[in-house]
Amino acid sequence: MPHYNCSGCRQSFEMQHTGDGYYGCTKCHSLLRVRNGNVSSTIAMKGAHREQCIPLGTEGILQGEKYRIIGYLERQELGTYYYWSEYVLTRLRDNVTVFLSEYDGHWNLLAPLPDKPFTRKQDAESTKHLVHEGKDFEIFSRYSAKFIYIIGEIPWELEYKNKTRCIEFIRPPQMLAIEMTEDENHHIEFDTFLGRYIYPKEIQEAFLNGKYPPSRKGVGPTQPFSRYIRPRQFVYGTLLFCFIAIFFSLYTNGIRRNVEVFNQHLRIDSAAVASKQIVSPSFKVDGGYSNLELEFYSDVNNSWAALDLILVDEVTGKENAFSMESSLYRGVEDGESWSEGSAYQKAFICGVTAGTYHFVLATSGEPRYGYISANVAARYDVPTYWNEVLLCLILGAIAVTLLLWENNFENERMAGSNVKFKLDEKLS
Repeated sequence: MPHYNCSGCRQSFEMQHTGDGYYGCTKCHSLLRVRNGNVSSTIAMKGAHREQCIPLGTEGILQGEKYRIIGYLERQELGTYYYWSEYVLTRLRDNVTVFLSEYDGHWNLLAPLPDKPFTRKQDAESTKHLVHEGKDFEIFSRYSAKFIYIIGEIPWELEYKNKTRCIEFIRPPQMLAIEMTEDENHHIEFDTFLGRYIYPKEIQEAFLNGKYPPSRKGVGPTQPFSRYIRPRQFVYGTLLFCFIAIFFSLYTNGIRRNVEVFNQHLRIDSAAVASKQIVSPSFKVDGGYSNLELEFYSDVNNSWAALDLILVDEVTGKENAFSMESSLYRGVEDGESWSEGSAYQKAFICGVTAGTYHFVLATSGEPRYGYISANVAARYDVPTYWNEVLLCLILGAIAVTLLLWENNFENERMAGSNVKFKLDEKLS
């Protein structure tokens, strides 16, 4: 690599590229012009406004490519106090120059494109959408900028004296950046860059040797909603899943047999309450893995009745215990009738396989008028939609939450845009 000395402080430096270019002295901050092997001083740059996170000369692998940091720039949006950093990188595979920009902890890797989508400034200033490789990019910002701090190598003709007009189109995580620079002859040069959002973790692993980069603030122009979640794809997947689940549920419930396998009348009185457990006759269920629906009814009136059941598999001895209670209270208060509770109760047992079973029953209650007449019945392979409906409701709630979250995320992103026609379009 060619070696030179700063014309101001005589500090030595070397250039990665052999052609003409510029070099910002790291000692005296002079911007040096390197042409035909000669070094001349141009201007002394102002001091840095931001922290340089990655030292010059650092090498690292980012998204499968090896890069070396050869320059560091700071730029300012004219008329504001917005400053951002740009690192000049050489891709070691082919010596191509790319840029790594950072603002508020958000990073973008930008590479030059040969495409020139604009040849007139008026077209660039008025365009709202730009298509690149079949993808639509939306205008995000228009502003003018200047260079305020430069160190390291700048291997191109840098119009450091003139302002640069910047226009950014986004399609997160990508960006199309258009820069227009006017030379002394009033000729406008257009440069186009394709950028992609880089996560801070990638910067940390590639260039910072485990040190933490600046914390992110707000939502970056190209920042994806999530690295792993795509809300709209999740919504489409949820709709497809719900459609399949409903169709499958309609089909399976349509072929269920819904057969009664047990029915027994019960008389609940003081003797029955005090008696021991009742063992029901055996009953069989045929078929595969399904459910068992239990119905318990009693003629309670301002009283209650309870039933404790144990479903016993006579082959394996496996027991499944549960309780059911019916209660009904009613009366008249302040001229209005009221009622509370229900004399009819249902319960489900899932995962019942074919086999021979019996119930062990125990009753209790408040037989105010001598006794309570009750009945318990069991039906096997009963149609039910609750599982599918509940799952669809849960997925739907998640989908709605993700969409609202994404909408808030996008609103925060667009709050950083300085293009006003977006609001005008929504209002018209």
